[in-house]
Amino acid sequence: MIDIRERDLSELLKDFKNKNILIELNDGIEGSIYVKDGNVIYDEESGYINIISKEHKLRLNTTVLYKYQISEDRKVFGVRVDGQIELKIKMDSMDCY
Repeated sequence: MIDIRERDLSELLKDFKNKNILIELNDGIEGSIYVKDGNVIYDEESGYINIISKEHKLRLNTTVLYKYQISEDRKVFGVRVDGQIELKIKMDSMDCY
């Protein structure tokens, strides 16, 4: 995973549009959420990363996020929430959920 800056989120998250997405939580909150045909969008004005689909809406306030990372193939975005919880957003190539 490659460290990235908050100001680069808009550009790097463009690949996470209209994709099946798997959200994984670790280190304090454990589990996963499957989002079919979702979008991950960084709204610079509000300071939120939005994960949106027909069935889901999740907003992440960037003031409690740190250690932004993206995989070299740009298919996994990771971040730490409030210093403890690890959150990973993965593009999912399988439609078996």
